[in-house]
Amino acid sequence: MTRLLASALMATALAACGSARRSETVQATAAQIVTPQQQRGELVFMRNCNQCHPLGEGGLGPPINNKDLPGVAIKVKVRTGLGLDMPKFSSNEISDLELDDLVAYMKALRRNRH
Repeated sequence: MTRLLASALMATALAACGSARRSETVQATAAQIVTPQQQRGELVFMRNCNQCHPLGEGGLGPPINNKDLPGVAIKVKVRTGLGLDMPKFSSNEISDLELDDLVAYMKALRRNRH
């Protein structure tokens, strides 16, 4: 477990070094978000993430449309915050199932970006 957490933290740190692609919005059409899990994840994103990362762009938070993180790293980032202004979200705020849905949505966005 410690190695997994260390790997996730390393991936998060390395991904944070990427350049922002502010002109390249991460968003998918309804046709690209096809599974119920991805649809639920979109709702979780809009409810919890979009206000700081509008459509994946920089806003109050940095852009996340250039972060090709593995699912475990996304989960660690959401649960721990790991940033100056990134809040941590407990399982009372985003359940483990919702977090799985969020990861599925974010992966679908990255698969479908042009």
